[in-house]
Amino acid sequence: SIYDYLQATINEKNAGGLIYDDADFVGAWDSFFDENGQAMSSLAIFAYAQGNQVDVSSYKDPWEYGGDTGLKDQKVTIKKVKGMSESSIRGMDISSYLALKKAGVKYYDYEGNETPLLKVLHDNGINYIRIRIWNDPFNADGKTYGGGGNDVSTGVEIAKEAAQYDMKVLLDFHYSDFWAEPAVQLVPKAWKKDVNNTEKMCSDVYDFTKESIQKFKDAGANIGMVQVGNEITNGLLGIYSNRDKGESFNVIWGDKKKSTEVNKYLKAGIKAVREYTPQALVALHLETPNVWKYKTIMNTWKRDNVDYDVLGSSYYPFWSIAAKANTPKTLKDVQTLAASYGKMFAVFETSWVNSLNDGDGTPNSIGDSTNTGAYEVGPQGQVNELTDLYDTVLSQDNGLGTFYWEGAWIPVKAGWKNWEYNKQIADQYGTGWASKGALGYFPDSKMYYKGKAAWGGTSWDNQALFDINGYPLQSLKFYKDSVSKGKEQIIALKSVDKNGKEVYPTQYVKVEVGKTRKITLPKFSGYYPSNKNYQLTVKGVKEENATQSVVYTRTAAGPA
Repeated sequence: SIYDYLQATINEKNAGGLIYDDADFVGAWDSFFDENGQAMSSLAIFAYAQGNQVDVSSYKDPWEYGGDTGLKDQKVTIKKVKGMSESSIRGMDISSYLALKKAGVKYYDYEGNETPLLKVLHDNGINYIRIRIWNDPFNADGKTYGGGGNDVSTGVEIAKEAAQYDMKVLLDFHYSDFWAEPAVQLVPKAWKKDVNNTEKMCSDVYDFTKESIQKFKDAGANIGMVQVGNEITNGLLGIYSNRDKGESFNVIWGDKKKSTEVNKYLKAGIKAVREYTPQALVALHLETPNVWKYKTIMNTWKRDNVDYDVLGSSYYPFWSIAAKANTPKTLKDVQTLAASYGKMFAVFETSWVNSLNDGDGTPNSIGDSTNTGAYEVGPQGQVNELTDLYDTVLSQDNGLGTFYWEGAWIPVKAGWKNWEYNKQIADQYGTGWASKGALGYFPDSKMYYKGKAAWGGTSWDNQALFDINGYPLQSLKFYKDSVSKGKEQIIALKSVDKNGKEVYPTQYVKVEVGKTRKITLPKFSGYYPSNKNYQLTVKGVKEENATQSVVYTRTAAGPA
């Protein structure tokens, strides 16, 4: 026992007491405190050694029983990000929020006061909320599929609350009844009858997008951006390559017939966005930065005249480490690629781990077996990941910012010993990543692991910017404390000929409101601008996107 070990050492050294920094006790130290500095029940041995009794319940493992993990008290150092303005997207996906709220989950401010989640986020610099939208995430008996139960009405409720704090929303249409991501892009139940009729499917996409947007508008939501499809790297609406079987994305995007059909669906959704919320940016979303892959897909969009404003990417530094796919360099490369197509760029999903421990009994997506060497594990690592990310994205004028994925998805009842309770609540409210109700719609390979139910709680609790009891981590302050300048305007510079036809990809310029900026106009073969020295001064007027045209003349009609 620990006591016998310590007593033997004491006797051997003829010590009258314990010397805490003695090398003889280093090996035992891990038995007394966990990785976050919290005392374990084994520490009580010192009291027992002196004949005293203690209540060991106060030393219970917080991850097992749901106590204070110590994460909220870990200090962090936050640096100003050079390109971070008050207008930069400092966003967070909180799609699970309403389900958690209904199940009784509470959040707190830094003073320990119970506070609405949206207020905590707003007070700490979050200015944009991302909301996923599923068509019908319920089975025939009305049981939720889980994952937040994100039908349109759920999204509307979140958006209404966000509007109270002047937050914009990004609507993330999955065009599925449950999770749509690279490995799974399932057709909504109501549309299955139309899968062999492309035109009818286009009508389904258009109508659903239109009707959903109208509901958000009626509720007073500030729709800043609409995402048509979610992580569509491998396809959309049942037309997708099976990544689990090793099929390449090129099975879809390298096939003209299949890619054309997918692009028709994208165009149908985009048409509805342009008509019903014309002020909103239209975004398309891929995952895992890869220039060759992105370029292949974007070339099909260009071929088929898919009209969008923003290229979105997922970016998780703990995945694809060996291939160096999620690094600042690959991110910069795909952002530069987006600029070459005249598109803005944003990261729609990112996160980092605050711990490798599980807080609710459902195994975490990122644990001990994952390579977390890119940054340290903990709140400071979260800050460092976000700092590098924003430094990269905001270093180019087409960079809008990023969204942290599900930064408030914490356990309903903290502690992994409460797994059964969390599973039952997930089936009732949809608080877990999946519920029993998803059986029959979502693949069994996702719902079971080694024959056992894999649904029940969140697999993301160790990546939140809150601890497992709802208290904000110091890393949440990044969004406010990293801002280095005031409001900005983004001006889209369109190079056009005398007839208004675009002759070069759109360039983007960020200018602080009330200030001017001199820029160099692009040089390209066959044309020259009316301002022959290629210099232009632009002024930031107000915090909103603007468009400015620069007329170019054919070189044949003027000086070479």
